[in-house]
Amino acid sequence: ANIGDALRLDPMNPTALYLQAVIDYQNRRPVPARRNFELVSTVVANHGPTLNNLGVINWNMKQWTVALDYYDQAMLAMPSSQIVLDNVAEALHALPTDLRDHPITRRVRERFIAQDQQLQKEMSEKGYARFGGIYVPVEKLTAQKAQEKGLELLAEIPDSVPPELIGDPLRLGQIITNLINNAVKFTAKGVVVVQGG
Repeated sequence: ANIGDALRLDPMNPTALYLQAVIDYQNRRPVPARRNFELVSTVVANHGPTLNNLGVINWNMKQWTVALDYYDQAMLAMPSSQIVLDNVAEALHALPTDLRDHPITRRVRERFIAQDQQLQKEMSEKGYARFGGIYVPVEKLTAQKAQEKGLELLAEIPDSVPPELIGDPLRLGQIITNLINNAVKFTAKGVVVVQGG
């Protein structure tokens, strides 16, 4: 059976409606995609992926406040979901200036900050940092910051340092990353050198 058959048997089948909406969106048909996601939303209350997708579609259709409202509902339905929070981060960053102090924007921003703090902590422990609407390895973010300032990053590790160390690799990595980030932050020009030994 295919999606069309499922919808003919039951026009309100949420799974078939959801899949049809995804297909519509992938085929650049946002209006039918939005309509099908809205139908899913009426059948399955507080379905986070559907609410997130409605946020994305409305955002792409330049329905900014409608999109933010759906993102807000998605954050309530799926607290601390990285996919939702990445979309919200991107939306808040790209929001037209005249809407930055809108009540829905303030509400979404507050919820986003509260939820994203926990996600940032979890991602930091894995060696990632938020860069706009995505997470990137901390090393890449540090290298990007150094490049933007015109700094050169060098690492000098003598052969006497063993390739494997005893200890907590996560914590050691965080300490080294923090030291490098501070060096980049407080160096105006020239070279940042990390020396081991």
